[in-house]
Amino acid sequence: MRKTLVGDPEINSLFILAVCLTMGFCILSFFYFNSMLEGINKKYLDRNYFLVGNIVERHPELEGEIVSLVLNEYDIDKSSKGKEILSKYGYTKKIKSKYNKSFNGIYKELIKSLSFYLILTPIIFILFLYLIIIKIYKRLKIFSLGIETIMNGDFETNLPVNGEGQLSMIGFQFNQMSKRLKLTMEELKDERLKLKNLISDISHQLKTPLASIKTFNDLLLDGVDEDKKIRREFLYKSGEQIDKMHWLIKNLLQLSRLESGVIKIEKKDKDLFKTVKDVIISVKVKAEKKSQNIKFHYNSENIIFKHDSKWLSEALKNIIINSIKYTTEFGEIKITIKDTKTRMKIIVKDNGIGISKKELPYIFNRFFRGDFAKDNSITGTGIGLSLSKLLIEKHQGIIDVDSKINKGTKFIITFPKSS
Repeated sequence: MRKTLVGDPEINSLFILAVCLTMGFCILSFFYFNSMLEGINKKYLDRNYFLVGNIVERHPELEGEIVSLVLNEYDIDKSSKGKEILSKYGYTKKIKSKYNKSFNGIYKELIKSLSFYLILTPIIFILFLYLIIIKIYKRLKIFSLGIETIMNGDFETNLPVNGEGQLSMIGFQFNQMSKRLKLTMEELKDERLKLKNLISDISHQLKTPLASIKTFNDLLLDGVDEDKKIRREFLYKSGEQIDKMHWLIKNLLQLSRLESGVIKIEKKDKDLFKTVKDVIISVKVKAEKKSQNIKFHYNSENIIFKHDSKWLSEALKNIIINSIKYTTEFGEIKITIKDTKTRMKIIVKDNGIGISKKELPYIFNRFFRGDFAKDNSITGTGIGLSLSKLLIEKHQGIIDVDSKINKGTKFIITFPKSS
């Protein structure tokens, strides 16, 4: 703390100002007291003029001796005679200065000067101290008002920051705190809105499959189950809806756990070729059902790259499944790994139906589904791409998309090598 105060520019400035004022005051005091002594000296000279003049006027023959006595230093041993004579008239060392007629004028002048000096000195120092306190108080008052405005919910407050001292540092830190509180409140508002939208979207997404399952159950209860073929079809459709809800809930849990930081991405040096190849194998059955051809292009079968194979696989799988869904039968999906000196790229390209320009900015939004998907009853929840984007960003990567209607879509995932 001591080191901090000594190094504080504002404290140093006040200290230098106090030293300068003290030195200035000492110099003025020196000249003032010197002037006062000169005044006493003049009074003393006037007194000697008076004595010499009166004595010489009466005894002109003693002028030389009298002047010699006045001008030369007196001998205290020879002053006893004068002391004896004057004591007869009450003029002794016991007489107080104010009653000493020969010294009375000098005494009054001295008392007046000292009184003025003693009154002026504390006034100057009190005024100096008052100005310093007022300056500090004003700044503390500004801080107090700033804190009050923040407590009232106004985070736009910015305190003036002048200089480099502790008070200026407090002002700077206050402004930083205000900005952080503002960002935090904005994030909380955003989270509340997201939560509201999430609850609304979940209720909407679950409402349709639940309604379908209820309808199938009602039909089965009404006796439709007598026909085994119809019963099996209803049970199969109910199973599809249950799978859809299970997939939705699983992905929502993953998404929320990733966003809240519960799930940690553990990146390790692993073979990216193997990660991508395993994903392709896992989705190949879905592609074969639509007679689609998945092509895999790569520079090497041993591409060591720091990543979390589990979660990167999840991200790639959602993107490739999305391409399979929106690519017609006998379509083609190309997956390419490009390894450069500074970047690692994974490109997923299809020749499917494509995405319109107006929908392109929203495809990574949670629960977003394009008009084509809705009109053509393509199953999906609109969570997959949102989850993929989050997982890629957790790997310090970015995902871009380029698409044209009826020409296909290309997803470009880029990771910096430093990640």
